[in-house]
Amino acid sequence: MGSLTVREYDYLSTIVEGEVNNPEPKLHPEKMKFRSNFTKVLIQLKRVLLWFSKLTAEVYHFIPQSTIRNWCYQISTSRQLRIMMALLTLTDTALTMAQVIIYYTTSFATEAEPGWGYSETNWTFGSTVQKLHIFFYTLSLLEFLILMLGLGLDQYFSRNVNKIEASTGIILGTLEIVIYMENCLRAGRSMHPYEIPIIMLIKSTTPLRLAKIYILIIAAVPKIIASIDATLGDEMMRNYELGKAYLVALNRTSALLNRIVYSEAVYTELMKEIDSDRMLVTKEMGLIQKDDPSIATTVKTRHAIRYVINGMEDCIKDMKEEGVIDMIEAEAVQDSLGRNKNILRELLMISATPPEEILKNIPWLRDDQENLTYLLQNAELTSYDYGDVLIHAGDDPVGIHLLVSGLLRSHYIPSTTTLQLNSKFGVLPNYDFFNNVKFDQPQESYVVSGSIIGEIGAVSGRRYDMTINCDTAVQVRSNHSGNDFSSYHDQS
Repeated sequence: MGSLTVREYDYLSTIVEGEVNNPEPKLHPEKMKFRSNFTKVLIQLKRVLLWFSKLTAEVYHFIPQSTIRNWCYQISTSRQLRIMMALLTLTDTALTMAQVIIYYTTSFATEAEPGWGYSETNWTFGSTVQKLHIFFYTLSLLEFLILMLGLGLDQYFSRNVNKIEASTGIILGTLEIVIYMENCLRAGRSMHPYEIPIIMLIKSTTPLRLAKIYILIIAAVPKIIASIDATLGDEMMRNYELGKAYLVALNRTSALLNRIVYSEAVYTELMKEIDSDRMLVTKEMGLIQKDDPSIATTVKTRHAIRYVINGMEDCIKDMKEEGVIDMIEAEAVQDSLGRNKNILRELLMISATPPEEILKNIPWLRDDQENLTYLLQNAELTSYDYGDVLIHAGDDPVGIHLLVSGLLRSHYIPSTTTLQLNSKFGVLPNYDFFNNVKFDQPQESYVVSGSIIGEIGAVSGRRYDMTINCDTAVQVRSNHSGNDFSSYHDQS
């Protein structure tokens, strides 16, 4: 049938084989782990990263017009420059902290006489780091001047990381250099930083500058999100295909029950279990489709192509057995079909069908360009929250609704008038999502993205026999204009 890949078939077979050994074997949808803990963790991590990315997004409202300041603005907003300066800051901080650790952990030969207890290596290291620190400070000062010219005073200090950098890297850095130069001039020689305790005290505040390296994290966020999306995409694709195959299995089981079960009570109880499982799986598939609408379209396309290829393989086998083609020809065609199956595994994600195309596929609107255009022009995008009611049973029809995103739950509530019309005239109840033809019994279904709601009411004008509730936050394109489609009722 093409409903499962080899990987999913093996996964499902393992679950089935495990249930066979149980005293009371039952393949419950929960055992298929449509949403594992790992998937939930990835989803939460992605939300945190998206929040962090939005939080750290930089939007500048003032762009200088003068040539020099505009040139500085272009440099200031360059991510490459900020990443490079963050790496230099990280290097400077690491070297300076190593210098500070050596200074405060060395035991001096004479108390209050720093400098006399160091090894030659540590002494040389401290001197070299001081020279590099002056070089890094010069670059930071140059960056600060460019940022001030490019962004302006208000925009520069509007970000906390710039406040930290200005206070630690520029103000304290300048103070450190001034004190060092003053001591060198007073001593008449180039002094070692270990000989000036106040310098080492100022250097101990250097870790505050690590706030600047947040840009390195920001630069990695898009790649992390892309990796999470790829993992989630594979996981949700597998789960959606398993769910679709499970629904196919439930439908086949329902058809077989009529032949193998003779007790009405047993049959009714089994059908309740099947309907309960169907509702659960449909809900999980709807939630997956809500997270990524393209998954449903991609899976259905893969299934259709796989079904055609499997049918062609069966046809080739029959033709070979009947002697229509020889073994060499059959193997050549089989190899070609196998290559197409391999290509199918790498099929790119297919975007969900736009609402306009969904409306065009409604049979009674397909050739009616006037009403189709009217619906498209007058449709409004409306948002509903969890628990809201889209349609109440007994209300007059208010047009057509197209579920753009989210998950709805529909409840069929038969009324006396509806049952009388159905019994006498065969009138179909105003409910769009029947699971069976037992119109005298309440029914319940989940409604997923891309579904049309209110189609029967639009063409019949009869009151709703259903209540539609929001199981998640949803977006619906609705036409409440009350355009009269009742003429289609006689044609349908």
